[in-house]
Amino acid sequence: MKNILITTSIIVLTLLSACSNNTESPTDQNLIIDLEIKNMKLIPEIINVVEKSNLTLNIESDTNGSLHFHGYNIEFKISKDIINTLDITVNATGSFPIALHYSEKSDGHTNHNHDSNSKQAHNHGSHDDGDHGESVIGKLIVNPK
Repeated sequence: MKNILITTSIIVLTLLSACSNNTESPTDQNLIIDLEIKNMKLIPEIINVVEKSNLTLNIESDTNGSLHFHGYNIEFKISKDIINTLDITVNATGSFPIALHYSEKSDGHTNHNHDSNSKQAHNHGSHDDGDHGESVIGKLIVNPK
């Protein structure tokens, strides 16, 4: 009985030691995250990662528009009903809102840009002509390494 207790303790300590070594790994993480935008909601709503991670975001949406990652100044065009892929490296730590920019035009005219890797700077200037909207739908949390 005493030998079983000692053996079990050694196994548990070995497993705990192995787990703690994995969390302190100095290598960057390469993560593939599947996201969905459905009824103006991001699923999952929170993306929680560690700084210096390389992210591949596969985004499926039920609306045309663009995702704006506040704090990173990335606006990424998305087209509905296809997988849109965005590759980013997260270097800044903190909590960053993710906004969906969408068209409110009722004439059925939409932008059909299928360049899934296009990134552009975003400007909240005074050029708002009232035919687009923005809704914060999620959050990117980047934790220190």
